[in-house]
Amino acid sequence: MSSTSNEVLLAAIVELKEQVAKMAEALQSREDRRMYQANYYKKRKETKKKKAEDLANARLPNTRSSHFNGLRKTNVPVGKWVDKMKQFGREGRSVYNWITWLAWDWNQDVFVYNPLTRSGGYIHVYLGLSNDKPYRHKYCQRDVTGQLNVRTIKTKIQAETLAGALWWDYSFRTIGLVFNEVKNEEWFKQLDRSWEAVMRIALGQYGGYELGDQWTWEENQTDINKLARGYNKVRNYLEPTWRASLKGWFCKGEPFTPGKSS
Repeated sequence: MSSTSNEVLLAAIVELKEQVAKMAEALQSREDRRMYQANYYKKRKETKKKKAEDLANARLPNTRSSHFNGLRKTNVPVGKWVDKMKQFGREGRSVYNWITWLAWDWNQDVFVYNPLTRSGGYIHVYLGLSNDKPYRHKYCQRDVTGQLNVRTIKTKIQAETLAGALWWDYSFRTIGLVFNEVKNEEWFKQLDRSWEAVMRIALGQYGGYELGDQWTWEENQTDINKLARGYNKVRNYLEPTWRASLKGWFCKGEPFTPGKSS
């Protein structure tokens, strides 16, 4: 074999070794990347699981069924809600600002699973757990709040929609608990009169908001003419309350916090 042939053969062997080395390096790099990704996703899964466990430990367990049924839970953070009301009062914020914050806290920062979620144009209401996952039923916004977008109530269906809304159960379990705590406090009485008016109206039949002589606001009033007159008197308070709650329930972050416009 000539020296030229040997040189060509050696060059080919060297080139082949280099190619093999590159292939080995690529394979090793691919394996390293696979291991890195496997470890990354494993760690992320563990972190997510720990966060879920920490969250479950830090928050209240959800009810066995809907949060709008059964006895009113009294282990919710009423003291925290009262303190936030005091803060908002000192800062000159409105009762609607507080109702927005309250709705956010109740729906997104109290229970393990949000009592309400929203997608596809519907509000999805928590009804319990199925295979350790939240089971929900979808409602249209009107059936949750009772907001009819009318100036006056004229029909039995409108009256039934208003009276049957989940909103009244929600307000009884949140606004009602706070109102019972603060209604006789001097600092509460010194707030703008709209605070008490809005809270009483939001509580419907339990609020005792006076509309006239021996006449109080009741969302379940069966006399449609009387209901219509009452609704006309409270509508300008009630509609902003509904809007504030909707905003709070589904706000992406805590409203009215430093550095966040709300």
